[in-house]
Amino acid sequence: MRVLAACAAKPWYTAGTGRFDTEVMEQFGKRIYVKTGAEGVYCGALPELGLGIALKCDDGATRASEVAMANVLAQLLKNDADKLSRWTTKPVLSVKGERVGEVRATAAAPVPTKL
Repeated sequence: MRVLAACAAKPWYTAGTGRFDTEVMEQFGKRIYVKTGAEGVYCGALPELGLGIALKCDDGATRASEVAMANVLAQLLKNDADKLSRWTTKPVLSVKGERVGEVRATAAAPVPTKL
């Protein structure tokens, strides 16, 4: 709990300015702890629910893992889902800065039984 309290008090030290981790922890305080790792890994904790979250995006991209984590958090915190809405999709921009698509969550694909 000491680590959670320290991160909630100074979320900037977890990830820095303008980062998903920092902004979510600033928004929710001790209610949410999230931290990115390497290669599309994201972990988090929701102490009030007694839950931990770990996810990995196969492509290793941060843009997909942030969207995935925002959507998982929104599902678990339904009453506060609106506070996470700015992170539940992420625009894909062309080299000219034009929006050409978006990263968003979809229904899970079935796991194949045979490869």
